[in-house]
Amino acid sequence: MLPLQIGLPFRVDRLEWAGTPAVQALGLAGDYRFDGQQHRLNIEQVALAQGRYTARATLDAQAPMALKITVDGTVHTPMPGNQAPLQIGAHATLEGTLATAAAQLQLQARLRPETGTTDTALQADVQAAVAPWAPQPLQSATATLRALDLAALWPQAPTTQLQGTLQAGPTPGTAEAPAGWALGLQLQNTLPGPWDTARLPLTALQAQATYDGTRWTLPGATASVGKGSVTLQGRYTPATGALEGTAQLRQLPPDALHTALAAAPLSGQVSARTQDGAVVFSADIGAADTPRAQNSSPGRAAPLHIRRLTTQGQWQTAPAIHRPERRPGHAAHPAPAARRAASQGGGDRPAYPPPHPVRPGPAGPGGAGGHRQGQRTTGAAAWPGRTADAMGRCGPHPGLAGRPAVDRR
Repeated sequence: MLPLQIGLPFRVDRLEWAGTPAVQALGLAGDYRFDGQQHRLNIEQVALAQGRYTARATLDAQAPMALKITVDGTVHTPMPGNQAPLQIGAHATLEGTLATAAAQLQLQARLRPETGTTDTALQADVQAAVAPWAPQPLQSATATLRALDLAALWPQAPTTQLQGTLQAGPTPGTAEAPAGWALGLQLQNTLPGPWDTARLPLTALQAQATYDGTRWTLPGATASVGKGSVTLQGRYTPATGALEGTAQLRQLPPDALHTALAAAPLSGQVSARTQDGAVVFSADIGAADTPRAQNSSPGRAAPLHIRRLTTQGQWQTAPAIHRPERRPGHAAHPAPAARRAASQGGGDRPAYPPPHPVRPGPAGPGGAGGHRQGQRTTGAAAWPGRTADAMGRCGPHPGLAGRPAVDRR
């Protein structure tokens, strides 16, 4: 404990986070004080996204280091037409202790409309218990949503109308299985739409997941989009990175995902698993009917029809490339004369770093093999008057890390 007292008022006109997405806080003003026994932080005002907030926090300097944080704010949401903006009140508290492995924190948060209350007004309630130093910090959590519009809280988010519940918490152990952790989610979106129209394509999501202290298991999750769905199952072990999962598509409408895609529903399966340090994957997805030409509006390209997509391969992170250290007196590149002689077949060819070794994997459909250092895919897409078939290879490349190189023909 420091034998001194500190008082530090502050004001920041603009604070920017140049990330993705970018975050900008305006008019941050407050003060920090320490009296030898307790730290105190008071934020008088700050404008963030579409809201204005205040906050107060206290932290004891000695164990058990009691912590209390309170945040209050008002979010202004534009309404259709000439209606006055909807004002949403936000309130959150975080209380508990930080010292020792027994530290516990309790979080409570709520959103309520301050004006224009209706039967379908936005509401959200969240409660959570957190053990900050435990291997599984989130001990339990519950959330209830009603008519939640993500764009009202964050302008870059899609417009939604979410309602549903989330529950997470410990599960009792049995003779067959140890105590673990479980999560359940039931969510509906009554205002879906394609992603490029600032909407969320998802219409419903149901998921159940468990964690036994070693491995995450997803026995079943169903995401509904329009009249179609995607069903997920899988397992994941964080310590080893072992992964195994499948996704089953049933009559999934591509135009519900993006307006540039045609409406022919897609069905099929995608699977992935780890094997010998690599991720082995495969996909076989196709449309039930042969795509037909569709008239597009003037100035707009015809929608893209996905006829069939098949792929099989392996993905493995390439080892780091060893580059010899440059020493004084040694050229970084071969001399121009040596390069010209090598290109004409004379002289010794300059030694360039060899490319990444690629070892063929098991043959896929049509003879397309997988690769240990990358992936090899085959696929086809069709749109009115044209059909595109592609075969290529993507993998680590010294100058194009993470970007696929595709040969089209």
